Amino acid sequence: MSLHALERRQIVPGDLETVFGFFQDPMNLEVITPPWMHFEVTDMVQYELPLGLLGRLIHTLVVRSQLEVIFDYRREAITRIFGPDQPAGARS
Repeated sequence: MSLHALERRQIVPGDLETVFGFFQDPMNLEVITPPWMHFEVTDMVQYELPLGLLGRLIHTLVVRSQLEVIFDYRREAITRIFGPDQPAGARS
C-alpha cells in the first residue's frame, strides 16, 4: 500500500485576529466544506432552569420557543448556503 499526500498552501488576506477567529470556530467548517460532501451539523442543547414550577412554566412559554427559532434559523441558513435537505439514501 502506498502513502499519498496532498498539500496546499493559501495566503489568507486578513489580520491575524480575524483569520484565527474564523478557523478557531469549528462551526465555520461547514462554510468551507464543499456541498457535495453533505456536511451535517446536529444541534442539541441541554439546559435546566431554576425556580421549580416557575422555571418549567418559563420553559414552556418562552425558552423552548426561542430555542426552536434559533434552530430553525440555522436550518434555513444552511439550506440557503447548501440547498435543501436530502434523505440519507439519496445523497450522491
